[in-house]
Amino acid sequence: MITGLGAAGLFEKPYDIEELLVLAQQTLSQKHVPSQPKETETEKWSARSEKILIIEDDSKIAMALGLRLKAAGYQTVLAFDAVLGLSAAVRTPPDLVLMDVSIPGGNGLDLAEKIQKLLPEPPLIICLTASKQPALRQKAQELGLAGFFEKPYEAEELMAAIENALESRHQLAGEPAL
Repeated sequence: MITGLGAAGLFEKPYDIEELLVLAQQTLSQKHVPSQPKETETEKWSARSEKILIIEDDSKIAMALGLRLKAAGYQTVLAFDAVLGLSAAVRTPPDLVLMDVSIPGGNGLDLAEKIQKLLPEPPLIICLTASKQPALRQKAQELGLAGFFEKPYEAEELMAAIENALESRHQLAGEPAL
């Protein structure tokens, strides 16, 4: 296993499918009893309780964001269109919504406005877009969104914006810093 990650292997693309299948078969056939490793950085963060709703129609981007956020200790929920996103936000209000502007079933900025109006304690919202239209950034600012990123974005900058937004909210609420 790759130390601390719980992974059985690591493959670089393009990978050999036969090697992948052999490793998968070996891993599944092992009766592995996990030992008690030292607490990793990821485990230290796992005490976080913040919920992040990811509304993104590109499943690869959504899953990559979800994995990165889970690795940082956040709870995540994925929605792949505006209707599912709104339903998820109302059903289990998130602390932060990370959403694409162009999503099936609606415009992300219109959805952000609906979420802000429907929830008694509106979540922080950060938008992602491939569009270069200045009007989108302006509307995001008018809505008071916590962030606006054009794709491709730097993952570290996005993670920093998420952490800063959540930390600021905690400080405003008089809660201890993370």
